Formats: sequence, structure tokens, C-alpha cells
Amino acid sequence: MKKKILLSVLLLTTISVDILSSHPPQYEDDGEYSSIATEVTETPFPIVYHTRYPPGCTKIYNQLTKQVGIGKKQFHIPKEIENYKLCKVHCWKYFEDLQSFPSAMVSFILEKNPLYCLSPNWWVRYKEVTPRLLATGGTLQSIYLAIKHGCAINLFGGFSRATMEMGDDLYADIPLAALRALRYRDINKVLIVDTGNQKNGHQEMFKELNKADKVDIVDSKGWYTGSHAQNNGYTLTTTTNTLSHWAPEAFDKKNYNIQRKKMVKTYFDSLKACLNEGFQKQNPKFIIYNSGTTFHVKKMDHSDKEISLTPEEIRDRDQHIFNMALQKEIPIVMLLSGNSKSVDSIENLYKNVIPNFKKD
Repeated sequence: MKKKILLSVLLLTTISVDILSSHPPQYEDDGEYSSIATEVTETPFPIVYHTRYPPGCTKIYNQLTKQVGIGKKQFHIPKEIENYKLCKVHCWKYFEDLQSFPSAMVSFILEKNPLYCLSPNWWVRYKEVTPRLLATGGTLQSIYLAIKHGCAINLFGGFSRATMEMGDDLYADIPLAALRALRYRDINKVLIVDTGNQKNGHQEMFKELNKADKVDIVDSKGWYTGSHAQNNGYTLTTTTNTLSHWAPEAFDKKNYNIQRKKMVKTYFDSLKACLNEGFQKQNPKFIIYNSGTTFHVKKMDHSDKEISLTPEEIRDRDQHIFNMALQKEIPIVMLLSGNSKSVDSIENLYKNVIPNFKKD
């Protein structure tokens, strides 16, 4: 509420601009899903990257090209997402404001320094808006690549905190990707695996879009399904939050490594149990995996403690989820959000897992 009030005050002080029509343009089918792809690579390898992605993505890209030996022409280059497609998951007023007042909107949504709102609009578009438009286009392109090759990875994207109006990120690429996947004839259920995130707008967004019965969600609390919920809502069918009443009030520095090891083991065990049970009950046909690098435990005073995963732990978790998709022959898209800690995991997937997926 504070965000909306402060933003409204700031917008009233800015120079007025011509407001577009209050109605969004009608959505049109773009035909072939491959139309989002740009340059055709010589040897298809399902990784999406653009030079305008953030530095964390560039770090991963450099290691994959220089150390792992993946040729630069093997990467898929995304285009910016078109405006009419964004209107599928965002209200038109939000989209209008973001186009007209990028400095103010980006400053509040991404929780930047208050002085950030004084930055020139062209610079904010270049620094923050355009990379996310490219990443959203890359997420949609990854859907097509995963259908074709069995899996795909977008080095950016995964904006799970975005909502229809004003969340904590600009564009809701994950719901948009789920809607895209559901347009394929053989896909009637999409699973979103959002590891490590305590906050997302997926449930409410799919409920508003009347697609709750088509999408299941796994996050740090468990498996949410709308398949049998009343009023097209969500219910938590499997809980994985076994750490809630276990985490100590204060972490003993002397025994922290022992405590952390137990928490990580519990996190992995509960995640695996949740996925195994959910797969058996819900039978998803497509997976969107938002790879996080942290998880949270709830202490006895109800405050949250964030635990960072090591590169080795991220690698093991990612490989487990990819292997589950491989065994069940379910296409999977992985979104990194620019996490440079995932470099070792991507290298491991490239060498040991991705070659086992089906190829055209």
C-alpha cells in the first residue's frame, strides 16, 4: 500500500504525457512458436542468453564458452517480448505506467535507492527494463526449445515476484510461459517448481486468469494444486515445511556447520518427498523450474532465516530435478534469474544430464 501511495504522489509531480487507450490491444495468435527465436544456431543447444543480460548471466556465459568449450554460435539469442503478449498477464494500467514513468516505477518495484527515481528514463529503460523484456522473450523461447529438445535453460528470467499490477519485479514471465506451454495440444498440466522462494504471485495470478486447474506449484512450503479446489482456487496438498518448528532460536556459531548440515539435509529430503508424491498424484506434462540459491527456515520466534546453498548443493538439487523430468519424459525449462552460483550446476547438466534428453 505504501508503494502505491508514494508512487501516486511521485507520478502526480511528473510532467503529464498523453495517455494511451484504457483498453489493451486484442491478443492475436502469433502462429509458429519458433517465431520468438532469432538467429538459428549451427548446432542446437538449449541455452538462451543475450549480451544485455545482467553480469551474473555473463559470468555463466563466459565460463561455459571459455572453460566448458561451448561455441558462442550454439547459444540461442532472444528478442524482446512484444507488448500485446505482456497484456496476457498484466493489467493495461500497470503496463501504461511502466511505459510512461519507468524511473518511478522501477525504483519502487525493484526497491532501489529513492534517488534512483530521478534517473533519466532512457537510462532506466536501458539498464533495467530492456534486459527484462529480453529475458521474458527468452523464457517464452525456452518453452519452444524444451518441446523440441526435451529441456532448455534461460540464463535470466524467473521473475517469480511479479504480479498483474505491482509486485516486486517487472514482468511475470513464469505465468506467461505456463500459458504458452498450455497451448500445445498434449500439455494439459504445467508444474512450476520454485525452489527457495518465500514469496510469489503465481497462485493468485492463475486464479485470476481462471487457469488454476491447469497449473500446479511447488515452493518452499509445499505442493499447491487447483485441480479439485473450489472456486478455481488453490489448496496446499503436501507440506514440505518440516523445518518450521525445528530451527533454533539463535544459531550457535560454534555448532553452526552442524546445524546447517542438518537443515540442508531436511530441505533436500522434504523437497524430494514433495516432488515424488506430487508427480504421482498430479501427473504434470511440462515443468518450469525456477532455480533459487537459498532456502528459508522459520525460527521459533516466527522470523525467517535465509540459508545459502553451496555450488555443490545447487548442482545436486538441479541434477535431481532434471533427472526426474528425464525419467518421466517431461519437457523442462530452467530459469536462473542470473544466479552466478549456478555456474557449476549448468556445466554438470551440460556434460552429464542434457545429452540424455531426446533430440530432434
